[in-house]
Amino acid sequence: MTKHRKQHKRRRRTTAEADSGRKPERQAAEPWFQGKRPVLRFVVVFGLVLGLFHAAFFAHLTGAPLFDRYLAANAEVAGMILRAVGYDTTVEDNVISGRGASITIIRGCDALQPIALFVAAVVALPAGFRTKPPGVALGVLALLALNMLRIVSLYYCRLNHPRAFDIMHYDVWQAVFILAAILLWVVWAQRALRRPERTIDESAEAV
Repeated sequence: MTKHRKQHKRRRRTTAEADSGRKPERQAAEPWFQGKRPVLRFVVVFGLVLGLFHAAFFAHLTGAPLFDRYLAANAEVAGMILRAVGYDTTVEDNVISGRGASITIIRGCDALQPIALFVAAVVALPAGFRTKPPGVALGVLALLALNMLRIVSLYYCRLNHPRAFDIMHYDVWQAVFILAAILLWVVWAQRALRRPERTIDESAEAV
C-alpha cells in the first residue's frame, strides 16, 4: 500500500514537472493589419483626399473662369515683385512681359498640386483636430510664397539664362516643391503629435 502511494506521488511530480517545462501555447495569430491600423488609415485618407482634389481639379477647375483669375492673380503679384526689384515688366492676364523676356503662368505653375499633397497629409494624420486648421493655413501660405519665388526666378532665368529655363522649370522647381511640401508636413506633424504630451505635463505640474 505504501509502495503504491509512493509510485503515485512520483507520477504526480513527473506530470507537474512536465507541465512546468512546457512552452506556452501560441496565441491565435492576429490579422496582419491589426497593428498597422494607423498607417492604413493614413494611407486611405491621404489617397481619398488627394483623389478628390484631382477629380475636382481636372473636372471643374481646369479651364474654369475662377482658375483663370487665380493664374492671373499669380502673374500680377509676381509682376509687382519684379517691378519692385527693378525689372520693367507689364502683366496682361496670365502673361508677364518685359524687355527681352516673357513668361506665361499656366496650369502647373499654380502650386495647387503641392498644396493638395500637403493638405491631404495633414488631414490624414491622426492628430488633434485643433492643430490642423493652423497647420493647413501656414503651410498653404508658405507654398504660395514659394510659388511667387519660383515665378520671379523663372522670369530672371528666361531673361538672363534662357538655356537653363527648362531645367529650372521642369526639374529643379518641381523637385523643390515636393520636398518643401514634405518638409512642411514633417515639421507640422512633429509639433502636432507632441502637443498632447505637453498638455499632460502642464496639467500634472498644475496639480
